[in-house]
Amino acid sequence: MRSILLALFLVLALATGHTFSKVNPSLEELKVAFVYNFLKFVSWPSQGTTLRFCIVGETPLIDYLEVISGKSVSNKVIMVTKTNLKDTKDCQAIFIGKLAPLQKEKLLKILKGKAVLTISDQKSFTEEGGIIELFLEGKKLRFKVNYTAAKEAGLKISSRLLRLAKEVI
Repeated sequence: MRSILLALFLVLALATGHTFSKVNPSLEELKVAFVYNFLKFVSWPSQGTTLRFCIVGETPLIDYLEVISGKSVSNKVIMVTKTNLKDTKDCQAIFIGKLAPLQKEKLLKILKGKAVLTISDQKSFTEEGGIIELFLEGKKLRFKVNYTAAKEAGLKISSRLLRLAKEVI
């Protein structure tokens, strides 16, 4: 059942736009497709018409993430913005790329308990307090969810997404 759900998730991910319609998408394209679908399965306490998705730190995904800017999820238009550590207060979702360990720790401390979905592909991200961590298992892209951190942030993550996670902590 889990493999069927994962296959369905991947199909949804790949059907999100022309950029993801390749037969053999790159790892970066797959990560962005996963991120886009994460946004579909998370509910924020505040309502609005825009979902501000910020990128902090160095990541090869920056150009790929621009593809989801202007797309809609849950009646909200995604606005992708590259920002720095100091300008994250209006972000509802943040992809955290490579940061110095102290910078990442500081950012996660600032965001703790705020209604911000944190996503990263950095090792041990969920154990450090982040909400969703993308990782490779063999040749397969997987993800972990820190449900405790999401709950503390006031975010609701769909049970469908939680079932697809490799690990929920």
